[in-house]
Amino acid sequence: MVAFILLYRLKEGVKPEEFEQKFRSIHIPIAVTLPKLRRYTIGKGLRGPAGRGTKWYRAAFVEFDSVKDMEEMLASSQWKALVQDDEFNSRVEGGVGAFFEMEKVFEK
Repeated sequence: MVAFILLYRLKEGVKPEEFEQKFRSIHIPIAVTLPKLRRYTIGKGLRGPAGRGTKWYRAAFVEFDSVKDMEEMLASSQWKALVQDDEFNSRVEGGVGAFFEMEKVFEK
């Protein structure tokens, strides 16, 4: 399993409701059509046990069966549409993306 993990931080002045509307009505519907997609999961930043907040507002976990499948996704028109979505990208800053080869260690 291969995962692409993206972290999003809201730009100053962007309201969470505004981000959520664009994220859910435009970004997610395109993301779920990515070729070879195995699983798409999103997360929302929480405060830690010490009460400290995270600097990340949202995370997206995009999973594929293989590196080959992920590479096919990166060459797709759907991926290009997500990357070039200026309306969405104008609301976030400091977005970080990283690729991982996943290893299941435990599952209940």
